[in-house]
This record gives sequence, C-alpha cells and structure tokens, in this order.
Amino acid sequence: QGVVAPQGAVVPRMQPTMERMRLASDVEDWSKRPKRSPPFRILYAQLYGKMYDDQDNMVMSFPNPYGKKPHMDYPHSSLWLQGDKIMDRVFKELGQKKVDFIVEAGSMHGGSAIRMAIELDKRGLREVPILCIDPWTGDLNMWLNRVVWEHLDIRHGRATTFDQFMVNVRHAIVSGMIAPHHIVPFPVSSVIGARWLQATGFTPTLIYLDSAHEVDETYYELCLYYQLLAPGGILMGDDYGWPAVKVDVDRFVQDKRLELNMFGVYYNWFVKKPG
Repeated sequence: QGVVAPQGAVVPRMQPTMERMRLASDVEDWSKRPKRSPPFRILYAQLYGKMYDDQDNMVMSFPNPYGKKPHMDYPHSSLWLQGDKIMDRVFKELGQKKVDFIVEAGSMHGGSAIRMAIELDKRGLREVPILCIDPWTGDLNMWLNRVVWEHLDIRHGRATTFDQFMVNVRHAIVSGMIAPHHIVPFPVSSVIGARWLQATGFTPTLIYLDSAHEVDETYYELCLYYQLLAPGGILMGDDYGWPAVKVDVDRFVQDKRLELNMFGVYYNWFVKKPG
C-alpha cells in the first residue's frame, strides 16, 4: 500500500523502527534512564561531557575561523519572522502545562531558536533549554537547485551554516537579546538526535521540526519525535506547502488519528499529543 503524492506518484508506506537498538559499546543500560526534562546545565553536561561555564562554553568560545558577522538575513525562517504569534498560540494550547525543555530539529542560522528564547524570556522562563539538532549541511533544494545557495556560504568544500549559527547565537546572548541558558547546539542528523534523546530519557514539552523535508524521511522524523514528546506536549513544524512535507504530515496525522492545526502563519502547523 502507498499514499498518492500531489504529482500523482504512489509513495510507499514505510514502517520505521521506533526502538533504539543497543550498541555494542553502550556504557550503561540506557533503557533504565528515567524520562525527564533536563535543566540546562544537566543537558549541557550530558551532551559535551563537561560542566557549563558562563565564559568558557561551546558558544562563547567558538573561534569563528571565517570571521563571520552576525545577521538574520536568512529569508525562510518563519518562526524568526512571526514567532511571537506562533509562541503565543503554543502557550495558549499548553495551558497550565509547563514548558521546561524544547527540541528543535533543523536550525540553519539560529533564527527560530533565538526567537523561541526571546519568547521564553518574555515569560520569565530564562533557564529553559533549547536543544538545536542539525548537521548544518543544508538540504537537497539548496544543493540541487541552488535555492538560497549563498546562505550555505561554501568554504573549503563544506557549508559554514554552523559557523553562522554560532556567531548569531553568541551575538544574541552578548547583546542581551536572550538569556545565556537556553540554546545548546547538537551537530548531528535528526535521527541520531532522536536516538540520543531516546537513550538519555530527556523528554521535551515542545518540538519544532524543520529539517530535510524529504518524503519518508519527514515521516520517520515525525514518528521518532512524536514518541519522544511528553504527553500533552506540542509537535510543530514548517513548510506544509512543500509536497513531500504535506504528504508525510498527512500520513502521520492519519496514522496517529491526530488533529492537524495551522498557526495561520505561512505554512506552520502543529499537533498536540493527548495526555
């Protein structure tokens, strides 16, 4: 069986493996880790293997080898552009449920993460961690069709989007735009990030999914991250207007019997996990 894509092609229905397979080198039985929302410093220490220091940390000590300047010129970050409206709706939907851990898969130059941090700070939530999962390599549209190609800024054969992300986040902290105890970069694929969260038991209240946008891959991401989401939490994303994204989001909400909601901001959508 399959699903008919907008172009008329039949998209095979994949059955993703939801459970993490044990690694031969696992240092502990990760399945025994309790599920919880980690404080910022616990998340940082688990990820980087060292304690957070306000002056000597991954963001503040970034060497910026290409001398990049902070900017928010990336044109396709709807959460950066109208994140106040989106986050107002998120907090309204969550009601009394506490936002204590946010995961973002797909961060690009950091606009969406910075906007979420701004909105957290406005509500006095200055210690809520935002884990930013992204390999910072760009997507197929950038490499194939050269769409916003200049924002990859290829140097020595690789994209420098991670560099721009780090410079932008550091500027946002130093300038006082956001509190320093929010953004934690995790430069891996969305699948590796999800498996890491499965193992550690770290459980987000809010997940923003805005990564590769490829058919089946998006469905796999939706399944993995929805499983990680705390009961009553929100899984949201962008680019519902992309054919591959729409196909996989529609498949997902149908399979899970969920209600698909639109924010009324560009193509941003969300679902709420029962509980």
